[in-house]
Amino acid sequence: MTGIGQEETLRMGIDRIDAPAIWNAVLDKASEAGVASLSAREKEIYHLNRLVVELENGGLTGLLYNMSPGTGESGWSELHATIAALQSAGETKAALVLGRIAATVESLPRGSAGTWGDWIAPAESRLSQLESELDIATARVWEKLEVLADQLPKEKPQQGGPVQPGNADEIR
Repeated sequence: MTGIGQEETLRMGIDRIDAPAIWNAVLDKASEAGVASLSAREKEIYHLNRLVVELENGGLTGLLYNMSPGTGESGWSELHATIAALQSAGETKAALVLGRIAATVESLPRGSAGTWGDWIAPAESRLSQLESELDIATARVWEKLEVLADQLPKEKPQQGGPVQPGNADEIR
């Protein structure tokens, strides 16, 4: 037999994490108990996962729309939390690009009437340029998310404790 032996293959299967299940459990926990209930590592997973999923599903303008300040909010707190998560995860290039994106949208006039498209239109060419840079800079974030999921504590969580695959129902 060449390559990996049966015993090693079995051990790898046991040691392997189900990263998507962990990401989904983190999202469920944040949805039900709020982002503030997450551990520091879970917050990193939450913000990085949200970044890559929003970019894949709606592009940069979809990400910005979904992270835009709500009525009565003064700033782009979700966007800045995502920048901090990128920095914490060592993705400094992506954090810098997202910081330039934040500066661009924060420079637009607030409270103007009209649609989202009307509001963002003056920055579209700059944002398009930055989106290309962000796509390149975030290429490794999925891999980083797997590493972060693997770094979560392995013990069985208590109510509101660290998220692991298979225990999403236990943390609700």
